[in-house]
Amino acid sequence: MYAFVVAAPRSGTTIFGDVLGRHPEVTSWHEPYFVWDYLLPHSGDDRRDATSATESVKRFVRKEFEYFQTALGKEVVLEKTPTNAFKIEYMRAIFPEAKWIHLYRDGRDVVSSLKQRYARRKDIATEGQLRRFLRDVRYTLQRQPLWRHRLLAVWYELKNQDRLAPYWARSGEDWSRMVGFGPRFPNWREYRRKCSDLEFMAYQWVKCEKSIAQGLKEVPGKHRLEVCYERFVDDPQSELQKVCEFLGVSSAPVQELASAIVGHNVTKWKQGLTAVELESISPIIERTQVKLGYAMP
Repeated sequence: MYAFVVAAPRSGTTIFGDVLGRHPEVTSWHEPYFVWDYLLPHSGDDRRDATSATESVKRFVRKEFEYFQTALGKEVVLEKTPTNAFKIEYMRAIFPEAKWIHLYRDGRDVVSSLKQRYARRKDIATEGQLRRFLRDVRYTLQRQPLWRHRLLAVWYELKNQDRLAPYWARSGEDWSRMVGFGPRFPNWREYRRKCSDLEFMAYQWVKCEKSIAQGLKEVPGKHRLEVCYERFVDDPQSELQKVCEFLGVSSAPVQELASAIVGHNVTKWKQGLTAVELESISPIIERTQVKLGYAMP
C-alpha cells in the first residue's frame, strides 16, 4: 500500500516520515522527486495535473515504487516530497488506490522556519561551486537506501542540471537567479517580483495549503487523514495511534515511536519573527490560518 504525505514546506514532514519509518511495517521513502519527474519535461513551476500521467509515465513510476517496496519488504511505503502539494491530481492518476495524509502546521511557524532556510541558502550562494556540488551529491545519495535509486537520482540531476548543478545555475533555471527554496507555485515569479522575501514565504504556505485542499477534495474520506503538526509533537501517542489505524498497521509500536519525538517545540515564530514581520504576513495568511483552526492575535 502507498501513502502520500502532502504538506507545505517546513511543516514537519521529515520528523513525521522518520518516525513512521521506524514502524516495522512501514518504510519511508525520502523525497523521490526524481521518480515523479523523471519522464516529464522540465517546467517553470512544480504543478502537474492528470494529463502528465501518460501510460508510459504511469508504468515507470509504479515500477519504481513497486521495486522500492519489494526491496524493502514492507507493507506500506510512506512518501512525503514537498512539491507533491501541487501534484495531487497527477499522483492520483498514477495511484488511484493510495491513501493521503495532510500534515499541516501553524503558518507563522512555517514562515519563521522558511526564513531561516532562505538565510542559509543565501550563505550557500557564496560557497565554492565544487564544494556545494559535492555536498549535494553526498546528501542525495545518503538519503536513498537503494543503489538503483541513487543512480537514478544522479542521472536525473545530471540530465536536468537541477539540484546538483552549481548554485547560480540552479537559481537561474528554477528561481530566475533569485535565492529560493521549496515548491514553486503557479505564477510564482509574479509574486517574487512584487513581494518581500517574507511575504513570498507566506504566499508559498498559503498556495500549498490551497492546492492540497483542492487536490484532496475528491479523495474518499476513508483514504484521507488530517494531521496537525502541533498535536503530533505534543501528544504523539494519540496521533500515532490514529495514523496507524488509518494505514492499517499494528499500533503496538506506538509508544516506542512516540519516544523518538523530542525537542520539537511549537510557536517558534514568537522568537523567529519580529512584530513588524508578523504584521506584514498576517493579512496574507490569516484566512488560511482560520480555516486550519489557528487563532490570529
